[in-house]
Amino acid sequence: MLKERIRLWRLERRVGRGYRSQLEKAKSEDDRSRIGKIHDQYRWELLEIEELWQSLNQQKLVRKARRFSLPVPTRDTSTIIMDGWEDDNWKLGRFGEMLLKDHAVENPRREIRREQKEKIDLILIPRISLSIGLLGAAAACFALWVVWYSR
Repeated sequence: MLKERIRLWRLERRVGRGYRSQLEKAKSEDDRSRIGKIHDQYRWELLEIEELWQSLNQQKLVRKARRFSLPVPTRDTSTIIMDGWEDDNWKLGRFGEMLLKDHAVENPRREIRREQKEKIDLILIPRISLSIGLLGAAAACFALWVVWYSR
């Protein structure tokens, strides 16, 4: 996952540098039509990279949902093929990535947040409370010990 994120980040930088040098060359030649074409090509490549980022983030969302045993919108391949590569929850991106539709992303996100909050409420908060209580008791014992032996 991290390797994929680094790869996409590097790709984004490499594409930006490549088009920047082409753009500077076209500006020095004052070729407006070429400048417009370069901008269009750059935007198109950025759209492709953005779709890859979106796909990567949705894969992470699906993994988290599965880790918490939450339902993930299923892909109905029969309707995808029949309805132009879309169903109620999934769509085919313009560069071939299967992406969740916006409304299908919201429910798993909400459920994951709820599960994470419950996990914190059930595990972390009692442990912190216990630690603070034990620390207070230890401080009280130390204070009594100092008072007792300082006489």
